[in-house]
Amino acid sequence: MKIQLLSLFALTVLCVSGCRTLDPIMLDRAIVMNTTTAELIDVSITHQPTQITGSASLILPGKTFDLGFSQRPLRAEQAVVTWTQQGYRHSKNLFLHFEAPDQNSPYTLIYIIKEHGQVEAKLVSDASGVNQ
Repeated sequence: MKIQLLSLFALTVLCVSGCRTLDPIMLDRAIVMNTTTAELIDVSITHQPTQITGSASLILPGKTFDLGFSQRPLRAEQAVVTWTQQGYRHSKNLFLHFEAPDQNSPYTLIYIIKEHGQVEAKLVSDASGVNQ
């Protein structure tokens, strides 16, 4: 009985320390970078499960679409990124699992669209100079 009680206590402590909900990552900016050599047409990013969508009709090669907004928490778990490039429609699902070491600083969420239909997302602290 003591072993079962001790095991239950250890499991509870482990779950509370490992399963606790962290403070949300705060965002104040989103950037979509076109690192390809072609125009990106009808670019759309939809966050799941929040259904918040951002879009741009055109991003030229080597250029970015930059959207600043009032600070808000990142509630999305996934992003669906779609765009048309040289007549081909692309759609990619990305999981948005980031660790933010500084919960007191707002972050910028950057989507990088690359050649061959590849896309990645990264989180950059505004303190790192991305706003400059």
